[in-house]
Amino acid sequence: MKAFGFDETDILRGEMQAAQVDAWIIKERPEWCAGEQGWEFASPRFAEAKAELIRRMREDDVDADLIAQVQALKAHYIPVEECR
Repeated sequence: MKAFGFDETDILRGEMQAAQVDAWIIKERPEWCAGEQGWEFASPRFAEAKAELIRRMREDDVDADLIAQVQALKAHYIPVEECR
């Protein structure tokens, strides 16, 4: 199953990551999955990860153009890595 997430530098760059993980891990223990991937946040739902990324970008006063790019981001644009 795909997990979507980001780390603290992704917040500043307006980027998101995706990884193929075991379904039970991301559904039952997303915080553990985030830690294993080196992310600050992880979710099995793209929309949830995207909303959280945008929220944190606004919180950190990231450039409005980068926020707009993230708002236009689609799940299939993100390359999927294997679970670390």
